[in-house]
Amino acid sequence: MRDLAASSLLVVADRLWSYVRVALFGLLIFWATILLTFPVYKVNDGDVPGWVRVGVLTLFATILVVLVSYLARPVTRARALRYLMREGDYGWLSPLLWAAAIFFFTTLIFSAVTQLLWEWRAVDISDPSCTAPCALVPDSFFNFYTWHFLDSIPLFNVNETLQLKEPLVYRGAAAGWLVVAFKVAVILPLIGAIRSYWALRSDLPTLRIGAWPRIVHEGQEVTIKWAPSEPPAGYVFDVYIQEPDGAEPVVDQPEAAAAPTEEASSDQLTTMLLVGEGWRRWFKGTTSTSARYPCARAGVYRFQARWRKAAEPPAAASTTPRNVKVVVKQ
Repeated sequence: MRDLAASSLLVVADRLWSYVRVALFGLLIFWATILLTFPVYKVNDGDVPGWVRVGVLTLFATILVVLVSYLARPVTRARALRYLMREGDYGWLSPLLWAAAIFFFTTLIFSAVTQLLWEWRAVDISDPSCTAPCALVPDSFFNFYTWHFLDSIPLFNVNETLQLKEPLVYRGAAAGWLVVAFKVAVILPLIGAIRSYWALRSDLPTLRIGAWPRIVHEGQEVTIKWAPSEPPAGYVFDVYIQEPDGAEPVVDQPEAAAAPTEEASSDQLTTMLLVGEGWRRWFKGTTSTSARYPCARAGVYRFQARWRKAAEPPAAASTTPRNVKVVVKQ
């Protein structure tokens, strides 16, 4: 009973840690985006010469055009999403995190360009809360585009529901064309990316590796589950195991890897390069989602799963940043 209670706590802690890792991954993308766009934010300083501001903004606007054109094409967009969604536990979330980073990147560039045009009096934008003309700061322009983005989300009426007032108002076609360009640059690619993402989620396998129980005694079996459902047609799973030193490999299952030999085979070399030293392949090219493993020796066992197309070699399998651990007592 004590081992079962400890196993339950380990399962809960493992799931919580996976959420923390995803949150840290999101923060990493966020700060990477901030560092990338720092020059754009810095050139909004009034002390920076105009030609420097124009040069920096032109460079980043060019990068934005390339990025938007890449995301606007279904073929290249699907290729990028397929690459991101191979990333194990982060695969299901990483496209959404990158989409948020792209939104931040695009909004910041449009904000900086609009501020520059406002300072040159090329666009007429003002703060409706000011009774007299007042100075506008970079955050005002960022909030301006964020408000228009939320206003463009169909059905939800986000601004009305949250009672968000329009931070800036504009007059004239020049500022209006900037808003239209922003919506084209952000909303259409993001909608296309999200649609492709949901389509790929149903077309690609899902990995959720776990073990039960987590703490057992010698001779007992554990159930290793690496996916919630069978992979779509044309895809398979490879499952790897790391056993304690001196443990005899389990070879009584038809798909299990053969026991190691003194001279490493090409398969063993691939496994070592892909997963690391001390690991071997337990199942190769299986469509099963779980199996039972007899723990014959005390120590720590680790399991890891990856998916790939059936026609691809194991080296082309998806990456995964975590594995599941089982403790075997004497």
